[in-house]
Amino acid sequence: MLRKMRENASSWIIKVLLGLIVVVFVLMGTGGQDNNNNGKVVTVNGESILYGEYRSEYFNMLEQYRKSFGDNLDDKLIKLLRVEKNALDQLINRKVILQEAKKLKLKVSDKELNNAIKDYTAFKINGKFDIKFYKRILAANRMTPEKFETDMRKNILTEKLRKIILSAVKVSDNEALEWYKWSNSSVNIDTVLFSPDKYKDINPSEEEIKKYFDDNKDRFKTESKIKVRYLKFNPDSYKSNIKMSADAVKDYYEADPEKYIQPKTVEARHILIKVEQGAEKSVVEEKRKKAADIAGYAKEGKDFAELAKKYSEGPSKDKGGDLGAFTEDSMVKPFADKAFSMKPGEVSDPVKTQFGWHIIKVEKVNEKSMTSLKDATPDILNQLMGEEADRIAYDEAIEVLDISEGGNDLLQAADERKMKLVTTDFITRNQPQNGVKEGIKFTSTAFELIDDEVSDVYDFGNGYYILQVADRKPEVVPPLEDIKAEVTVDLKNEQQDAKAKEDAESFLKKIKAGDDIKEEAGKNNLEIVTTGLFKRDTMIPKIGSERNVAGAAFKLSEKNNLNEEVIKGEKGYFVIKFRGKEEPPLEDFDKDKAGTVSSLRKQKESEVFSNWLSQLVENSEIEYTKDFENL
Repeated sequence: MLRKMRENASSWIIKVLLGLIVVVFVLMGTGGQDNNNNGKVVTVNGESILYGEYRSEYFNMLEQYRKSFGDNLDDKLIKLLRVEKNALDQLINRKVILQEAKKLKLKVSDKELNNAIKDYTAFKINGKFDIKFYKRILAANRMTPEKFETDMRKNILTEKLRKIILSAVKVSDNEALEWYKWSNSSVNIDTVLFSPDKYKDINPSEEEIKKYFDDNKDRFKTESKIKVRYLKFNPDSYKSNIKMSADAVKDYYEADPEKYIQPKTVEARHILIKVEQGAEKSVVEEKRKKAADIAGYAKEGKDFAELAKKYSEGPSKDKGGDLGAFTEDSMVKPFADKAFSMKPGEVSDPVKTQFGWHIIKVEKVNEKSMTSLKDATPDILNQLMGEEADRIAYDEAIEVLDISEGGNDLLQAADERKMKLVTTDFITRNQPQNGVKEGIKFTSTAFELIDDEVSDVYDFGNGYYILQVADRKPEVVPPLEDIKAEVTVDLKNEQQDAKAKEDAESFLKKIKAGDDIKEEAGKNNLEIVTTGLFKRDTMIPKIGSERNVAGAAFKLSEKNNLNEEVIKGEKGYFVIKFRGKEEPPLEDFDKDKAGTVSSLRKQKESEVFSNWLSQLVENSEIEYTKDFENL
């Protein structure tokens, strides 16, 4: 197992795919409006996964990738990441896990469910679970408490099963030592880079360009595009017509008085003298003395803010150590205990926390208070009006949908309601729509519609929308004369790459035959770069981030000092030669043993759970519908 884990440890794509196996249900992944398309996409051991479930999972996964890759997430990358297949695999994984939990007769009691919901940070106000806030959050996400609690039960079941599967995972001292040595060893290599960019004299002929285009027409297809017409129902536009009575505001205020209690806060500055965790006693004492000297300066009357700017090693240094106002539970306990026992103007002796030694100066104490109904009224009005405006916007969207569905025409519905119907420019499937908060979800939803079909009501983050496809352009291959420049660039890049690889292979062949690497590099005007020692999964000195080079380098040795093949890297093709290797000092292992054991246990748990899940899926009876069998 350790060998397999080591082989995969440097692969970013493996890490991404393993991440997709995570089975924790989150609110945004399970909520939202029900989809009317309930056709099944796959059957797992007799249980169906519906198209609506798949579509929701696909959108959520796409949004997560967009957060990671930003504007780089285009169709090519989406295909490379296999988002469609991974979304379906994720749903299948969840299904078989829950089926297995059922076989083992695992259950979730009402008490366990209640405790889990009460621990959910999103439903707390001032650190306490709030039932009304809980229901409002769910309502805002178009989810009922029953639906959320069903999903929470599944989540808890999943975690119970996971703990059972991983209960036997242990890490021995020998395993930890082996892993520590593997993870912290260093290697030094000589590298010769053959960069495609250096081959400037490559110019494809007209015949080559035409043949390349004819052989690769699919690569130059334009993306399919659509124009979308839509109606937007913005809750903010309804607020001006909403009137809230004083009684409604009062009822809201009195329903949850604890919400309006302002806890005691302290406004303070501090100076931090950092101490590394696990530091020797002599170092801790040395730092304490330094902090005590600084505290003495402050008590003598020197400006605390200037002392902080000069001596503090904390992030608030540039602000003169200013922490603003904070509650007792927002700071680590030793710091909070001291700060909340002090009077305004008082300077503390050094206080030890996990971060180091702190000198605290309290500037103001704000006692616990209750926000009056009068002071709370603006916020309550804003909250109540927002909820009412949201309800009105949604209800009106449903009414308009009813009109449009009768004639299957959004133009008619907009005309009857005298609403502005917006039509987009032509957009591609993965192009976010401007002005829409969840723009990629908007576009993806529109692409699922057939011509003239009016969509359901959707919440795309900044209002409710009804969509209809106004026009559609299928993907086409443009004439060569229209894209000749693009085709030429692609062909030239391929020819440059092929030439770099050819020269690198020729060079490596000569070195393997016994030619001296320095002499051969000199003949060809090539630079030999000696990296110096580097560890796995780190930037290679003088080379940069080259995972393939790093992976190959750690397989070399004195006896096997040349890589068998040239290495394709980010910058081109590399020939590398072993210079030396260094093992980490074993005395450092004892200092880092706990961290190593913890890290290795997590990796083993991921490996064990992944293997168990793969076996479970493999032994399941899975039947795909026609459109999904070849994802």
